[in-house]
Amino acid sequence: MLLEVVSRYEPKDQSELIDIFNLLETRLRTTSCSVLLGLVKVLVDLSIMIPKLLKQVLVRVRSPIITHIRPNHGSPELRVCFLQQVLALVKRFPDAFASEYKHFFFRDDDPDYVKKILADILVELVNEENSQQILTEL
Repeated sequence: MLLEVVSRYEPKDQSELIDIFNLLETRLRTTSCSVLLGLVKVLVDLSIMIPKLLKQVLVRVRSPIITHIRPNHGSPELRVCFLQQVLALVKRFPDAFASEYKHFFFRDDDPDYVKKILADILVELVNEENSQQILTEL
């Protein structure tokens, strides 16, 4: 509920926004999937109007998200939640996970529904530098 309230709050100035970010950033180390997904949404929504800040937010949330999409970190269903979040982010901000494309390669034991989302993410992440490796993976 607190994250919902924060997401609707409009900071008075950029200084207050930075203070809010600093308070919320400490929660990025949480083990709670729902809290992390909520934090990502709030941080992106609050920073959307300031491109430089948005870029910093995307860099900061990348590592915790990648930790949660690892196959040994939780159930495939939780991975799907995080992978859907990543897919939504890369559709809006293509460079957000471009350097981390190898984390979205398939694993033999991935269920088909996970592989489908991974393939969708890889399609969004393809660029000149990684196109050959992604094409080989697909």
